[in-house]
Amino acid sequence: MVVRQVSGTDHPMLFSRYFSTCKPHWINGAPAELQPHAPFDCLFRFQHSYPLTKCRLLLSADDCLEVETEEPQRALAVGQYAVFYIGDVCLGSASITHVGPTEYQLQHAETNQHAAAES
Repeated sequence: MVVRQVSGTDHPMLFSRYFSTCKPHWINGAPAELQPHAPFDCLFRFQHSYPLTKCRLLLSADDCLEVETEEPQRALAVGQYAVFYIGDVCLGSASITHVGPTEYQLQHAETNQHAAAES
């Protein structure tokens, strides 16, 4: 594993749009629209001071969540809690268990794909 030192707070290595959670705790039961392998759009935040952000949830067979956010999120980390909302109504929360590729990794992969296609 290569460790890179990142300067500044806006480097693409700090941002990701994808994460997984453990089985969520729903305050008033799971939303009826949330069905296995069917996208469910809602809002989320993972730090109290951050604004609500649009996201799409996929419920896996083991009742865990795969989450894609509309905008890349800075500093998502395993162990943080993602809290889900419809409007200003809190649906529930789940602990983040895995953070997907960073924007840097996605950009790097896209660059490599373009280079391979050109050769």
